[in-house]
Formats: sequence, C-alpha cells, structure tokens
Amino acid sequence: MTKLALLVACCVPLIACNGDGSGDASGATDVELEAAPPVLPRLTSAQYRNTLTDIFGEALPALPTPEDTNPYLFYSIGATSTSLSELGTQQYTDAAIVASDWLFADTSRWTNFVGCTPEGTTDPCIINFLMGFGQKLFRRPMSTTDVESWLSVMRDTSRGDVARGLRFTVYGMLQSPNFLYRSETGEPDPANSDRYRYTSFEMAERLSFLLWNTGPDAELLAAAGRNELTTSEGIYEQALRLLESDRSRIAVQDFFSQYLDLGGLDELERSPERYPLSTETLPDAMRNEIRLLVDDHVFRRDTDIRELFSYRRTFVNQELANLYGVDAPGASAIAFVPVELPAD
Repeated sequence: MTKLALLVACCVPLIACNGDGSGDASGATDVELEAAPPVLPRLTSAQYRNTLTDIFGEALPALPTPEDTNPYLFYSIGATSTSLSELGTQQYTDAAIVASDWLFADTSRWTNFVGCTPEGTTDPCIINFLMGFGQKLFRRPMSTTDVESWLSVMRDTSRGDVARGLRFTVYGMLQSPNFLYRSETGEPDPANSDRYRYTSFEMAERLSFLLWNTGPDAELLAAAGRNELTTSEGIYEQALRLLESDRSRIAVQDFFSQYLDLGGLDELERSPERYPLSTETLPDAMRNEIRLLVDDHVFRRDTDIRELFSYRRTFVNQELANLYGVDAPGASAIAFVPVELPAD
C-alpha cells in the first residue's frame, strides 16, 4: 500500500497555486499552472449516507437523497458541477426529518446520542453536545458564533420541551450547507505570503473522502486539531493509516468502478444465438474480475498502477475462462483463479 499512499501524499497539494497562478508546493516556478475555478462540491449520495451512518449508527433508516450525476464517469465531478434542484432541496429536508424523528423517537437513543439528559435549555451539556456533533457533521470545530446560533434555534423551538428543541436543532444542522457542501477557502501559507494552502481540517476531509468516501474519523480530526495536516509528513502518516483499513478498499474499488464505467455492464445484452458464451451471469463475472485485479495491484502486490492496462495476468471463473479460451485449473462458477492471458 505504500506506493498508493505516497501517490496520495504527493498528489494532494498543500497549496492551490502561487498568487500569479504558477508554482508548486516546493516553490518551483519553471512550470506554469492554470488554476481551476473555485467550486463548492456537494457530498455525493454515498458520502452523505456514509457520513451519517458513521455518526448515527447502522440502524439509521434509509434516507432520500438527490440523484448523483457522473459527467466524465465520476460522481465526484458531478458533485462539483450539478446545481441543486428544488426536488433535491426537498429530499434533503425529507431526509433530515426521517433522521431526526428516528433519533428522538426513543428516549434512551437520543439521550445516549446527546450524552446526557438535559434538565433544561440552559443545561451546559447541550453546549458540549453541539460542539461534538457539530465538529463531526461539519468536519471542523464549532466557533462560538456557531454554537450560539444553534443554541438559539434550540431555545426558540423547544416550547418548554428540551427534546423538541434538540430535535429541531439536529433537523436544521442536517440541512446546513456546512454539512452538505465541502468548502475549501484555504489559509495564507506562512512560508510564502503570496500563496494559500489548505487548512488542516480541509486536508482532513480531502483525505477522508478520497480514501474512505466518508467524513473524517475522530483520529483524523484530532490530527487536524493539532495542525499536523499542513505538512507532507503529516498527510503521509494519516494516508497510510487510512489505507490500512478495509474501508479504503471500498473507496478504491468505487473509484475504479466509476473510472472503468463498470455500471455499463448492467446494460450488457447479447443475443445467445450470435453469442453462445454470453450468459446472464457473465456481466457479474466481468465485474468481479476487475475487482480482483484492482485489489491485487493496489493492496496485494503494491505495484505500478499503469500495469493494469497492459498486464496479462488476470482472474477468471470457469465462465470467463471459456470466453477467453484459457485453461483455469480450480476455477468454477463461483471460484476465481489467477491465469496468464496469451500474448495475442
């Protein structure tokens, strides 16, 4: 996994560019860079669901979300270029209702989630809850202004019932742009006043959404709080940690699924008369072949990813072996084995 982590550490820049649009993180000026226009990417449906599942738990009900788009094959690109429709806004509202109603439908559930049983709207534990929940949801520390704003929401909606006020507060926070969108405004680079760098918390969410497709975990947020993610060393250390988790396998596989447009296999139809080797299960076999191949390249052999396009070693079940015309001892309808494809 080391090479992939190194790739991430090198390719996730600490700065956007110099003030004149040129230069790189090392200060070199022999390559001119044309800065891309700033964007405000929205969380994809998977990122939205993954983040809330991490916060609320696996028991969270299904939530309606706006449909993703994938220009140039990637949903992450669609998230930066697709505007939010009226229907999409309503879906986020409906999702916030479902999540907040589910949380507060059970007293033990919401008191465990909040971390206390508040005696009133001025109970100090509410501030602790807002600071903790807000940092997880918004992926950055809550400012005093943030806390006061949400305290006002809670008090204005409680009507003498602290649980009601907290439910409306959670409902509102789930619709906040601070949660639904990823804002990267950066900060002045202390080493060069002419350029900006990502803040430590911005880098934390970049790493987490790239490698886990969800918001930063507690350890990554703690590293950001110590300002460790403004250095290549700090980024590299956290990238390695994230890549050691099975969650990174899911995110990496999802990347290649989009990149290689594996969704197109769902629409694969071939006439059995003209293509006798084509079956209903062949698309799934092809999809599994790619998954095994990516996993082998990235996580097992830790090799140059460019080999993926020229390497003759692959994984087949009996169905694919028949299609490719190769011998595959040990293969069956469900068992995949490594084989070497012919040179031609």
